[in-house]
Amino acid sequence: MTPMLFQRILVVGDLHGDCDKLCRILQSHHLTKEDLLLVAGDFGFVMRNTYREDQFLDYLTREWECTILFVPGNHEHYPAIASYPLAAFCGGRVREIRKNLYAAVSGEVYTVPTSAGEKRIFAFGGAASTDRGINPMRYATRFLAIDTEKRTMLLTRRDAYDYQKRIAPYPIEIRREACYRLIETIGKSLSKHLSALLPRIYGSLSAVLAQDQDAVRQSLAKMIAATVGEAYRKEVRTALHGFYDEMQVYLADCGYDSPRLALVLEEGTWFKEELPTARDFQNATENLKKHGNTVDYIITHTLPREMIFRYGRTPYPDDAELCGFLEWVMYETKFTHHYCGHFHDDCAIGDKHTIVYDKVHIL
Repeated sequence: MTPMLFQRILVVGDLHGDCDKLCRILQSHHLTKEDLLLVAGDFGFVMRNTYREDQFLDYLTREWECTILFVPGNHEHYPAIASYPLAAFCGGRVREIRKNLYAAVSGEVYTVPTSAGEKRIFAFGGAASTDRGINPMRYATRFLAIDTEKRTMLLTRRDAYDYQKRIAPYPIEIRREACYRLIETIGKSLSKHLSALLPRIYGSLSAVLAQDQDAVRQSLAKMIAATVGEAYRKEVRTALHGFYDEMQVYLADCGYDSPRLALVLEEGTWFKEELPTARDFQNATENLKKHGNTVDYIITHTLPREMIFRYGRTPYPDDAELCGFLEWVMYETKFTHHYCGHFHDDCAIGDKHTIVYDKVHIL
């Protein structure tokens, strides 16, 4: 629950899921329930959507009573953010991640009550990832490959993308929920074909499948690694012939039939939602109009096009529409100051635009 009045509003740049950095900021500035911390994109703590990440978010909101509001950047798990419920916050809409942790909805204007009077904050997130089309699966957390020529099987936590390209030029990319179902199918199939060996190799598979989903994937990874180990190689190779044939049929039913197969969990550094839609632009123009195109602060992830040039950079082509829109906002809106992240720098551009990263600004 937010206080009636915030005593301070603080702004910081990209955190990228760095727990130590965020905790240092909270501790060094002694943030309390009377403080609002704004993050100018790439919050990064709703990124991998794992049990460990959820644990940290629970710890964060349990141990720190301050309110955190972040605009989404270009390194966020957008489907995960969208899965959280919409809620009202200071006259605008947010995604409620936890009781005092919110993701801003692009185009909203938040009227924040402070001891110095109300402060209107226009928030607009998004930016294009520079690795679009080059390394779309850099943060893949699970990789499954079935190679029927070599009769090998891998399930690993490593960075999957480069290896994926070598082993299968046409991989199937599936979402996390489908990956869970597939791994469970694989586990049950392995259990059937290796029923005589599993107790010696690993133990009870049913006990593994009874664990939470993250633990299931880790346990099955260990089990599969064990089944192709030297000690059981010949025995397992014979037993797995039926398993491979079964997997070939299963994957063919999914629409993919090839002698060399790969499956990758769809969890990369970017999602198509990182760039705003026409609806986001319309939401912004309507909300700004309601407030007479006048706000106190603008919080975004990237810069208006003109400011990028003045910063000495060239706008990224995929950002053209977004940066052009922010330039329109810059000229059509009366505002006191604009803060953005994205560029991993701490510097001012003119009198009204500041790129934030490590330095914490108190408004």
